[in-house]
Parts: sequence; structure tokens; C-alpha cells
Amino acid sequence: MSPSRSEKTATLLYANPEIDADMLYFSKFLAPDPFLAIGLGRQRIGILSPLEIGRASKDSGFTEILSLTDVRSSAKRALGVENPKISDIIRFIAQSYKIDRFRVPHSFPYAIAKELEKARIAVALGPDPFIPARAKKNDEEAKAIREGNK
Repeated sequence: MSPSRSEKTATLLYANPEIDADMLYFSKFLAPDPFLAIGLGRQRIGILSPLEIGRASKDSGFTEILSLTDVRSSAKRALGVENPKISDIIRFIAQSYKIDRFRVPHSFPYAIAKELEKARIAVALGPDPFIPARAKKNDEEAKAIREGNK
């Protein structure tokens, strides 16, 4: 089923960039724990632990950075959920940004995808590889690979 013209589709990743190359490429940010990243047009939104916000503000590719603690509190109030899970936080973000559908990588957690679908938020698998541009290397990346191979 393809989205209608009025549907808003966003890219959604939830992964640890230390072990997920798509997340590292998308966010341009290395963190020890998984976090949420959303692509909406040219906008890249990171939802991070407050401990990472300062560093992410300087070192990431995000155009907007939200505190996970603040978003969790807002989701709790808006959704009436006592202890919001990651799927609740995503649902709250979808409502806030009027997102109808998410495109996710093949590595996206199945349980979260099913919870989103129960909440009537469409989840569609993206291509594999998820970010094909990752395969092309610029001069700096190619140089780093050559250095690493030495």
C-alpha cells in the first residue's frame, strides 16, 4: 500500500550507533546507548538522553535535538500513560509532527513496530541497505579506510 499524498512519512531509526552503521551515518553522532532519530524531509531530529545533548549539539548531524526526559514527560501527559515506553514516545512524536507513517530499516525492533501498528501508525520497511549513500565514500572517508587498512 503506498501512502496517499496527504500522508506524512518520516524515516525512523532506533539503534546504538556504536553497532549500527545506518544510525551512525544518519546521525553523525557516536553514543554508547540506543536513541531515536527521525528524518522528516531535510529535518533530522534526535531524541537523546540529557547527558548527550551538549555533545550532540556540537558533534551531530541533527537539525533539532530533543531531551528524552522532556519528551517522555510530555508523552506521559498527552497520552495518559504512566510510564511511557519507546513506542509511546514515538507515538507522541508522530502526533506532534503529524507523521502518519514511518519508514524503518530491517534492523528496527519488531516489538516496537508492532506496538506502533496497534496504535494505527503505519510502519514500512525501507530498502536494504537502508541508506544506500553510505556505500559511496568521499575522499576523507576513503583516506580513513586506507589508513585503517595499514
